[in-house]
This record gives sequence, C-alpha cells and structure tokens, in this order.
Amino acid sequence: MSYSHPSPSCPVRGASYAAVTSDRPNFPRTKSLTTAFRFPRHQASEDHRHCRVNFSGTPQQMRCEHSPRTSFPFLKLPVELRLRIYRECLVQEAPIELWPHVKHNTKDNINLQRATTFGIYRTNVQPCLRLCRTNRLIHNEATQIFYGENKWRFSGINGWIVFSCWLYTVGWANYRWLKHVSIHIALPGRDYVVHPTSETSDHDSERICGSDTNSQDATIIRSDRRRQDRQMTHFRVRLQRFGLRIPYR
Repeated sequence: MSYSHPSPSCPVRGASYAAVTSDRPNFPRTKSLTTAFRFPRHQASEDHRHCRVNFSGTPQQMRCEHSPRTSFPFLKLPVELRLRIYRECLVQEAPIELWPHVKHNTKDNINLQRATTFGIYRTNVQPCLRLCRTNRLIHNEATQIFYGENKWRFSGINGWIVFSCWLYTVGWANYRWLKHVSIHIALPGRDYVVHPTSETSDHDSERICGSDTNSQDATIIRSDRRRQDRQMTHFRVRLQRFGLRIPYR
C-alpha cells in the first residue's frame, strides 16, 4: 500500500508529484583530503612515511612522490673497520673518573669536585653513547670497546662502595668487559683518620705511618695492617663473585 501527499497545484487526493528536474550538474561524491591519502595499515611502510604529496591540480591528480632514501651501509663494513670507528668515538684519552678524590674533604669541596667531574662525563662521554642505541649488533660491539678499553677510576673515599653499586647498575653484560679499574679502598684505624690534608702536618704523617718499632704507634700500625689484609682479602673474594680479579703487586 502506497500513499502520496497531494500536490498544492492538484488538490485531488491520490495525485502524485511530477518528477523534479534541475539544471544543476550532479558531481560525484569525493572523499575528503584526509581520507583520500590515508594508506591502509598493511601498506604504511617506511616509504610512505617519507613521501611528498603534490597538492597542485585537481584531487585526482594529487600523487605521492617518493623521495629516495640514502643511508651509509655501516654494517657492510669489515668488523675490523667498525671496531676502529668505535675506538675513535668511545675510547677516552684520560681515565673516566666516576668518584673523584677531594684533597680537602669538606662538603663544599666534595660537591664542587663531583659536579665538575660529572659535567665532564656528560659533555665528553654521554653523547658518544648514542651510538650504542642504534641496533643490537652495534650495541654488542660498541659496549665491548667502551667498557673494555677505557680506564675507570673511583678515586674518592669509599670508592669501592660506589664501584660495587656501579657494577650492579651496568649489569653483567657490560662489566664483564672491564680491564682497567682503579679503586680507593679506605683503610680503618689511624691510616684512615690521618689521611693527609692541609691540617695534617708531615711530622704527624711520618710519626703515625712510619715504621718505628719502638713506639706505641707501631703496635697500632701492625694491627691496622692485619685489619687491612683481612679487608683486602674480603674485597678480593667479593670481586671474584663478579668475575673480577685484583692483581697482586
């Protein structure tokens, strides 16, 4: 059953409208500019990310002009040449100091010295480490050069504590390449207390650290040396757990 509204010009019920015609041309419906150049997900490759859209002309003439990508074939170089490039970028001429020694052991001097040392590290070392983040192969090759051929120092008081924390931070995959590390191990007793500073005279240092067997200080020194030997033995065992070894001199 169909029903049509009566035309205003034809008030008879049941009459239908005549076909409406217009001189306006019918344009085909086109997609917006945003959806017209939306690539399917499976086609969104690297080439599409680096294309240049030509907006001149009609939408049908718009096209994506691909710009050629050129990259240096670094991984195609021989391994020996890549290792030489790593050494030029990552190996420092001076030792890398991570816990500097301060002559005047005061809070202000310590903060100033460490801020200066860490500033040098951030300026000279950290920018070069971006090379290790390129891909997995370059990371494995570069870290072996960086940790193995640089000289590391922990010269400040309690440097061995900072060194132990640093080993946990870098992890076994990195510290297994270490070859040259200098650590300050604080000695207990008189040797640690009278660490030479501007307030300590040379006479006191010679009296306490000397080898006068007739003085009472010699007994303290011998006791401190035995304690030092035990401390060094304990520290050697601790480093052996990390796979490191302290050479005997």
